[in-house]
Amino acid sequence: MLQFFVRALLILAFSTTALLAQIPYGDFESWESTDDSLFENPYQWSSLNEIHNLLGYTEYTVLRAPSDVEGDFALEAQTRKFCDSDSSVCYLVPGMAVLGDLYINPSDLSIVTPGLPFEERPDFVTAYYQYYPVLQDSFRVVVELSKSLPSGGKMVVAYGEYQSGDVMAQFQPMNLELVYFTDVNPDKIKLAIFSGVRNEPFTGDYPVGSRLILDNMKLGPQIETPTGLNANLIDQGSFQLFPIPASSDLTLRWDGQALQGATTLQLYNNTGRLVQEQQGFSASPNNTTSLSVADLPAGTYWLRLSGPSGQHLGTRQVPVLR
Repeated sequence: MLQFFVRALLILAFSTTALLAQIPYGDFESWESTDDSLFENPYQWSSLNEIHNLLGYTEYTVLRAPSDVEGDFALEAQTRKFCDSDSSVCYLVPGMAVLGDLYINPSDLSIVTPGLPFEERPDFVTAYYQYYPVLQDSFRVVVELSKSLPSGGKMVVAYGEYQSGDVMAQFQPMNLELVYFTDVNPDKIKLAIFSGVRNEPFTGDYPVGSRLILDNMKLGPQIETPTGLNANLIDQGSFQLFPIPASSDLTLRWDGQALQGATTLQLYNNTGRLVQEQQGFSASPNNTTSLSVADLPAGTYWLRLSGPSGQHLGTRQVPVLR
């Protein structure tokens, strides 16, 4: 049975529900559970959870996660280790979610996801993500736009792929650029999300695997980043912000070692304009300070923390809600 599962994962062909100018339910707020409530999938998305259930596994690779971006929920895809009943053969299997339906082709046991009708030509597919890789893994998001041919085949109109293996403990913007090969308009989209690239035999101990948390997936334009800030946006500085999203007061807590001298907090809007600055915060363990965002319009902001000598200690995204 495990060989069936692995073969099914190796070949992806990517319901026929109409997709308009936006990815349906890309906010991952709506979820559907099975009759026995053993697992659930995002509405209008499919995953390998169905196959796990058929094979008798009780662990699933796509889960509902809390969101710090927008709304209440996000999608979490997680790589897991699956073994035969006698544990003689084990595989690392990445969590996978695809837009639309998913079924097994009985002729070669491949996973088939036909894609959704689609006629737009977006420049980007965007989202926000967190990532916690294990064993030097990396996640992937793959998008293909195609045009059906009278012969029954297809013409690939555009393709894009986003891959990263960096640890992202805070939500980071993802801008997946589509490369177009023709001026022909597409009639179908395929979109797949993978928590990792590892799909291989594995005999060692494996804890909770690579975890990808993805939310607010949309079609272009790209998510702009403030000018003058690190293009990576989310550095792994030793501080936390809460609450996220913010509406009145935003609190910063320093979690690192004590720094000699005062630090500077700068809050930028999404065009890169400095809207607030606070100096004099002492970066000692568990010390906190607050900024008021009560008078700021709703939107996305970026908080930059600089050390006593001006060194960059980190930048965090701050969604402000009204």
